[in-house]
Amino acid sequence: MNNIGRNDPCYCGSGKKYKQCCAQRQSMAAPGGAGGLSGVAGIPHALQAALEYHQAGRFAQAEPIYRQVLALDPGNADALHLSGVLHHQTGRHAEAAGLIGQALTLQPEYAEAHANLGEAWRAMGQHDNAVACYSQALALKPGYAQAHYNLGLSLHAQGKLDAAVASFQQALTFMPEYPDALLALGRLLQGQGELKKALLCCQRLLKIQPGMARNWSLYASILELLSDEALNLVDPELLLHAFSQQVLDPQKLERLATAMVCADPLAQGFLLVAADAENGRTQIEAAVADGSLQPLLAMPLLLALLEQALITDYRLERLLALVRQALLAALLRTPQAEAAPVVERFACGLALQCFANEYIYTITAVEEAHIAALTDHLEAAFGQSQPVPAIMLALAGCYQPLYRQPFAAWIKPADWAQAHVQALLERQLGQPLQEDALKAEIPGLTGVADAVSQAVRQQYEENPYPRWKRRGVAGVGLPLDEALRQRLPHRDITAQLPAAPDILVAGCGTGSDAFQVAQSFAHAGILAVDISKTSLAYAMRATREFGVTDIDFRHGDILELGALERRFDLIVCSGVLHHMRDPLAGWRVLTGLLRPDGYMNIGLYSRRARREVSALRQLVAEKDYPATREGISRFRRDVMQGEAGIDIGVIAISPDFYSTSACRDLIFHVQEHVYSPLEIRDCLDALGLEFLGFEFSNPETRNRYLARFPDNPACDSLANWDTVEEENPAIFAGMYQFWVRKRT
Repeated sequence: MNNIGRNDPCYCGSGKKYKQCCAQRQSMAAPGGAGGLSGVAGIPHALQAALEYHQAGRFAQAEPIYRQVLALDPGNADALHLSGVLHHQTGRHAEAAGLIGQALTLQPEYAEAHANLGEAWRAMGQHDNAVACYSQALALKPGYAQAHYNLGLSLHAQGKLDAAVASFQQALTFMPEYPDALLALGRLLQGQGELKKALLCCQRLLKIQPGMARNWSLYASILELLSDEALNLVDPELLLHAFSQQVLDPQKLERLATAMVCADPLAQGFLLVAADAENGRTQIEAAVADGSLQPLLAMPLLLALLEQALITDYRLERLLALVRQALLAALLRTPQAEAAPVVERFACGLALQCFANEYIYTITAVEEAHIAALTDHLEAAFGQSQPVPAIMLALAGCYQPLYRQPFAAWIKPADWAQAHVQALLERQLGQPLQEDALKAEIPGLTGVADAVSQAVRQQYEENPYPRWKRRGVAGVGLPLDEALRQRLPHRDITAQLPAAPDILVAGCGTGSDAFQVAQSFAHAGILAVDISKTSLAYAMRATREFGVTDIDFRHGDILELGALERRFDLIVCSGVLHHMRDPLAGWRVLTGLLRPDGYMNIGLYSRRARREVSALRQLVAEKDYPATREGISRFRRDVMQGEAGIDIGVIAISPDFYSTSACRDLIFHVQEHVYSPLEIRDCLDALGLEFLGFEFSNPETRNRYLARFPDNPACDSLANWDTVEEENPAIFAGMYQFWVRKRT
């Protein structure tokens, strides 16, 4: 049903060119124009003209010609079929089904018409009828790839996942480079937890259609879940290319990309050197001096990681910290020597990495002396307007952000033409100064009176969290009711939801959730509230940078929002309530702000999944590690060196171990509450809220529930979830993320 030219594949889906297929039905063209249709003899020419209009998307010109033809020849199967196709394309699916059905009465062996009738039924949600039509088309034409694909879509809508997979695979058997079928198959395999198969499918798709954002989004979502054992299946060139895709969150690529770097034989050798506590430093310094480290420094995937993501591997971190130390020492030994371009580029990337992890690497006493000497040198050079080598600026940025340096005011970006230096200056100078200026623009909404709220505010003023680089590009989301139906397919979503909903993001932090809300829901008015002005300034800068300018960011405390007269159709509060003195009190305020037919998305910590984190928090308290950059860095050093009495494997798997703000949020937070599914049920009962279901970043979570409780496809029993979590304690390692609404 696509618009095509004479040399394009025929609209009927046969795989032939149009001129070699359905055009032959009109090959007996009569003279004269379409407007001059005066008898049956002119019908072939009229149909040809109508079809050309139709394929050009000029439906208003095509439709009256089809009507004229049918007025003269009511039994013209082609006119009935094509008119039905046009009705379907213009949203009149019931009329389309009637017209195409008439065509099939006249030509029951017309496989393409059976398939198009199936499309009309599918558009109306009548999948039983659609499946019957597609099956008839395939009985007549077994190699009809588009019909196999459309059959798969209807089978998927019916919940017949294995049959849907088989249909998509059949479509690809007959048309191996069918991008829609590859995309649908990849998504379905991912949803079933068949991640290796999904990856291979998606990589085929990307080689056929490398320019489609939806394909890259699927790729990133698969890689985020894929285990390291599948590393040999990952195409290195595609993985590297993915880092340049602005539609992706590069952190989704990080774990597999880091594993690929660490698996490289060259990297493995240096990782072993870095693990040698006695000789590692001197060997790395020697490799810097003789140039043998440069092939590693030039590794494209490593550079992409340094520049675009936060590296979450303690082995690679240990190596990077030693390389940083060695580069600084080498620079101070020969400050006038010109750095190799490879080293300069790497140093800029390492400075970006250190900025991303908020300078969490441990600094030795020798390094402190070297840093002081470098800072003095740079102050003198800038003060005397002397040229400053990029390597010096980069290494300074490896230890402290440039906007905090004593020479920051003298830095003129125009003095460096290199793209990697410009990226460093933008991230470490331009963006932080912009955030400082934005703080003055943030309007206040409420005060912050509660003592715990004040302590939490102070934490996030010092360490905004999460720090994010990008979450995709600005786009148009779905209407609220449609978006909710996708997230809650087993629930009856009310039809009264407004086309332009009011949404509250309560505790928006640095804006990541607010950005994703703006991406997900169309025409929404979004109020985003947080207690930290530093976090809000980060949120305003980051969301504006990616084209979202209509979020209303306000400073205030959830506990004080009860005085608002505004009510909301959707409230999003993820990772916030469990940091309050009394989470139920804050949740009660939010419930009061929810319209009677509104929805709420909540994120809370799991008691079982946080057992090890709770033990670490207790250890931090017992050993009196302070919640400062130095204290957090010392805690991490002790853990990595085996001096804290903790198995590194317990904590190293958490991405939050690898940056100052994230580690503070994970282990050093001033306040934390944890829950079980039964405790959540008690809270909902107290608030008069109905549990609708969890959201799953990993389809395996839902699969485990259904394996245990197959008679509850909605997965909406908190008592059942309590059983599932007891048997799988880490299943909610991130958070419980779930939907609720007011009980009626």
